[in-house]
Amino acid sequence: MIGRFRLSNGVVEAVVTDFGACLQSLKAPDRDGNVAECTLCFESDEDLRVNKQYMGSTVGRVCNRIGGASYTVEGVTCKLEANNGPNSIHGGLRGWSHMRWDFDEKSVVRDDSDRLRQVAFSLMAPSMEGGHFGALRARVQYNLSDDHTLRILQGAELLEGTPWAVVNICNHAYFNLSGDPGRTVLDHTLTVNASGYLPLDENKVPTGEVASVEETALDFRQPALLGQRVIRANGLDNCLVPEGDGFLREVAVLEHAPTGRRLRVFSDKPGVQVYAGEAVPPLCLKEGLFVSRHCGVCLETQAFPDAPNKPEWLPQVLLKRNAEGKGGTVTYITEFKLETFA
Repeated sequence: MIGRFRLSNGVVEAVVTDFGACLQSLKAPDRDGNVAECTLCFESDEDLRVNKQYMGSTVGRVCNRIGGASYTVEGVTCKLEANNGPNSIHGGLRGWSHMRWDFDEKSVVRDDSDRLRQVAFSLMAPSMEGGHFGALRARVQYNLSDDHTLRILQGAELLEGTPWAVVNICNHAYFNLSGDPGRTVLDHTLTVNASGYLPLDENKVPTGEVASVEETALDFRQPALLGQRVIRANGLDNCLVPEGDGFLREVAVLEHAPTGRRLRVFSDKPGVQVYAGEAVPPLCLKEGLFVSRHCGVCLETQAFPDAPNKPEWLPQVLLKRNAEGKGGTVTYITEFKLETFA
């Protein structure tokens, strides 16, 4: 049975699971105080274990696409599982999104009302898992604060005897702020503080260039209606490059005017993948709830896709000990802050 943990501050509520270290539910009020679901995910254990859309999951050890399902780092060629045409995507056939993580009882924090505010999960990843070199211990911590911010810490450390490993972790939540998961997100407005994006080749792998969003459908520096941009771009599944790499800063704002719900996204990662659910087929998330294309939008904070194959981007994902054998740990922050507006 999958373990579920309900975080609450008395207003906002999140449910996370030990399978996939997954954000299964995130409920928040609209401008009138009506609380409703703001994310999409499967309800049953059986469906959650399949979850081909990675809804809410922690994706790793390397999220997004790796071109040609291989890379060579430090003289070692890693041949991966191709599960996206010629590419490897989201950790291969069975990435961290589809594994049971260990619940860390020592991580638990409760408030004065005995409401659960914080939990964490860890995972031991052996070397050559899915073809990736390097043994790791991964950790994901969820914390819900008084100001309605769900903070996600994603970390990894090299195990003893492991000189290096490639790591790129993201959360793959699908957001729909309408309060009606059966609706599309085409009436949502998105702002992304990014002047650059990563152009793609015919296999949806970055070319290695960082291009300007100026006069493109990916210019979200001013609020833009998702429905209009989806049409103009012929679908959204692109990595944008927010300003201020390396610092925790606001990278995106998602708003739904009819309900007054707002989601602010903060991250210290160099990229954010904007995916508007183009490839989501008709699905039943639970009894009576059916969704399909454009049911949600993912704002996946991450390092650049295919970074192991791009020398200039490799430092974003290469976890390595120094000459003294020390180091080899990394922790990244993503925050989802829920608000309302008039």
